[in-house]
Amino acid sequence: MHIFKFLLLFPVMAGSALTFASPADNSTATQIQPEKIAVSSANAPMAAAKAYSEQYKRELEQKTATAKRATTAEASRKSEVKRLASEAKAEIKHLIFSHWEVPADSSEQKAHARIILTPSGSIQSIVISDTPNQAFKDSIEKAIHSAAPFELPENPDAQRESRFIYMSFQSK
Repeated sequence: MHIFKFLLLFPVMAGSALTFASPADNSTATQIQPEKIAVSSANAPMAAAKAYSEQYKRELEQKTATAKRATTAEASRKSEVKRLASEAKAEIKHLIFSHWEVPADSSEQKAHARIILTPSGSIQSIVISDTPNQAFKDSIEKAIHSAAPFELPENPDAQRESRFIYMSFQSK
């Protein structure tokens, strides 16, 4: 009879080291096995979900990194365009000022000029505002025309930005 009790108890103990059952309670042995199967099969979707979540996380990190690199590259490109345009405008202004002959009778006078250039660097239009007199205006126009044509950057975006020049002229 002791062997019989042992044999009935053995399947229960083999199923779980923490579960104890009496020989009379054989239903416990059948309950443990399905629970273990349910627990392990319940873990499978969790493991798959975790793997999917990690894969999604990696893909999201890759997309974020790619977008960040693209944004950085675009910002760098825009910065370079701005730098090139700024340098070109500074050279053009310097060239115009070097050609400007201030009228003798124009002390403490000022005017503003808006110059639009063609893509080749020729003058498209000149608008001079706030001029105190015609001689002052004529001297500014003469300086702009004598300095033209202007050299513009080869970069199309920088060239487009360099074509619009605003200047202030002030006599001393």
